[in-house]
Amino acid sequence: MRFITRVLLPFALFIYIAIETYMKLHHTSLCSATGCKLAGELLRFKSVYLNFAGLFGAFLLSSIGFLSLKRAIFEKLFFALIYGALAFESTILSYQFFANPEPCIFCLGVFGTLLLIALLSRPKEALVAISV
Repeated sequence: MRFITRVLLPFALFIYIAIETYMKLHHTSLCSATGCKLAGELLRFKSVYLNFAGLFGAFLLSSIGFLSLKRAIFEKLFFALIYGALAFESTILSYQFFANPEPCIFCLGVFGTLLLIALLSRPKEALVAISV
């Protein structure tokens, strides 16, 4: 179970973000909500850069998750990274809820996957993941 939650699920998140990034580079998207388009227009930079940052974060999460299977120091780093990613995605979603008529489905998918990874990795600390 640890391999699935620390390596496979973050890698699946990487693939999900990679598909969206590829589609965004070709002027399409997985998310057809008006909130997604409006959120992209409200940024002062191209929204694809957030996708590149997400790709890097998901790859890092998967790599550190693999290393955490062997050494305890990487386990602490894995959970710091997953909780930081949850906090970042929560900030983006909360901004979208206040500024947009409807949220971005892609962002909700990323948030849901991060929350699933956090909850399944340490079920005893579910309150920490939910509060973040």
